[in-house]
Amino acid sequence: MKKKIYHNMMLTAFISLMVFVVSDILSDIFFKGGLTARIVFIVFSLIASIGISIYISDRLSRNIVKSFRNFAGQIEKFNSGEDSGIKTEYGEFQSIADTISGLNRKVDKYKGRWRNESEKIALIFENMIEGMVILDENGYIININKSAVNMLTDNGYISGMTHISKLTDCKELMGFLSDNEKSRTIQDITLETGKKLYAYANRVKISSNDCIIIIFTDVSQKFDGEKLRREFSANVSHELKTPLTTIRGFGELFGSGMITDIEDIKKYGSRIQQESQRLLFLINDIIRLSELDENNEVITSKINLMDIARESAELLSDKAESAEVSVIFEGDEKLCCMCNESYIRELFTNLIDNSIKYNKKGGYVKVGIFYREGQNVIVIKDNGIGIPESDTERIFERFYRVDKSHSRQTGGTGLGLSIVKHIVAYHGGTVKLESCLGEGTEITVFLP
Repeated sequence: MKKKIYHNMMLTAFISLMVFVVSDILSDIFFKGGLTARIVFIVFSLIASIGISIYISDRLSRNIVKSFRNFAGQIEKFNSGEDSGIKTEYGEFQSIADTISGLNRKVDKYKGRWRNESEKIALIFENMIEGMVILDENGYIININKSAVNMLTDNGYISGMTHISKLTDCKELMGFLSDNEKSRTIQDITLETGKKLYAYANRVKISSNDCIIIIFTDVSQKFDGEKLRREFSANVSHELKTPLTTIRGFGELFGSGMITDIEDIKKYGSRIQQESQRLLFLINDIIRLSELDENNEVITSKINLMDIARESAELLSDKAESAEVSVIFEGDEKLCCMCNESYIRELFTNLIDNSIKYNKKGGYVKVGIFYREGQNVIVIKDNGIGIPESDTERIFERFYRVDKSHSRQTGGTGLGLSIVKHIVAYHGGTVKLESCLGEGTEITVFLP
């Protein structure tokens, strides 16, 4: 461009000089060098030179403006991604074009990094187990993740710019919003849904705006676990106290020499043996429940369900015979699945034992093994005394008994069905109970 301007300036000067020389020659020829004529021709030559200069300058400026427009258009195409580079016919523009190209490449690089970091933060924000809520300085929700929505609502939906007070009325949290504290830990948030939460609130600045970030942690399971442990400890103490008291009482009678008759010795000795056996069963069941609670590693092997069911029933054959209850098998004799053999054996033993205990003389226990809709199904059905409808929801609770007197007579600990439930959960399955008082009970176990 510099050369082109220089050439145009030289051309303009040359044409002006030629006009002036020609005008001077013509004035000598036609007017014999008169002063007035020379002045007229000089003025004319100056006007002509100015006109030519203006014309050439206009053409030159148009070309320069056109070049700038073309250059700007190429920059725009480059920014939009239509062109891979900026090219110009003027060397003076090329350095600018190269600089812009380099800057754009750096900007794209930084934009890519920023995009990746933003996606990482968004993924962490949406998939973190803890609930996170970002509030403005007035307590209105700016942003909230899925975990917080699920913790604070039942329907899994929160409309835009909802005030936090509509989700929880925790006085300590509301007090933090009105105070000027930098941070606060709140350990007592109970929602209407019954959930218990811990909250960690901090004041921060986001884009020069005052905001509040609250992290919610669901501790409902922790509270439920502590409650369950307290109830379990109380129940264990109560269940252990009864046989121990009986054994101690009869032991004192024997120790003091008050029991001397042979028949009394046999009677009370048998009672001590029964209570000791019941105590042993209770301790074994407690130990088994503890193992199931603590053992998270699923150890499995390929087993034949019908073979395990028959072997478990064989161990209970004497009890079934004395109770005049028949055990019937039906279903797939060859069905196998990947399970923990000892746990499944205990599952069958507990279910068949319960069906024998709570049956009638001449009753039956049907053990069915089936494969339905991609699951292994175990069905234990009897025509015994059944369970009242009001008790069916609690029957799998620890130490829960429908008929306590009957349970004590038959040696029940109240932990059998609770162990069954834990074994099924250990294998990732489900259990269903259907019963009608006086007609019998059917328990169905679904194993993957």
